[in-house]
Amino acid sequence: MNPPFSSSSESEEQVNSSASECSPPKKSKPGKPRAKNIMSPVLAKALDRTKISDRDAVHLIAAAAQSLGHNVEDIAVNRKTIRQSRMKLRVQSFKSAKEQFILNLDPTIPLVVHWDGKLLPETAGGKETYDRLPIIVSYEENEQLLNVSKLPNGTGYCKAQKKLKTMKVVNDVAERGVALIQDYIHVITKDEEQRQFLLQVVSDHRKNFPNSLKRSVIEALKKNDLCC
Repeated sequence: MNPPFSSSSESEEQVNSSASECSPPKKSKPGKPRAKNIMSPVLAKALDRTKISDRDAVHLIAAAAQSLGHNVEDIAVNRKTIRQSRMKLRVQSFKSAKEQFILNLDPTIPLVVHWDGKLLPETAGGKETYDRLPIIVSYEENEQLLNVSKLPNGTGYCKAQKKLKTMKVVNDVAERGVALIQDYIHVITKDEEQRQFLLQVVSDHRKNFPNSLKRSVIEALKKNDLCC
């Protein structure tokens, strides 16, 4: 004898399975499209040149977009997005200008390095000021800003360290001192043995002082019994 309700339960399962196979898949509701970030390098530079704050830029961009017939809701117009985009584009613009300067630099043209400490406000905003060291390289009628480093303190050693570190960014500036010594060698002596000796002195100096860190300099001086 068959168990009660077995046939009816089996038929219900078959009907449900067939219904699930035949029913079309549920369509997901379309999500709201992501707002478009319209901040470009040209727009960011224009806002910086005219000294427009991030808050004022929100109202200005929204009004301009609405006047041009765009839906403001489709555009990312808020202070946070504008601020992040402007900071990112500033870094990209600075790196691009420095790379172009290095690529177009003629190694035969002498460079003049200028620096001067300034108390400047923090770029992220706020009323606090920090000691910064702008470093500029000039040649002929051109000049290029290499860096504006924030100094932890205004000591002479810290300033000198920042200058050397910044100058190493330019491909051949750090090696011009060695090239100058090599040219000077050919002027002061014609003896090949003396030339090789002077070149060896330069090579040994490079090995003893691989970088401009204070710790490395002190260790090298101690190693050569030149530090008390």
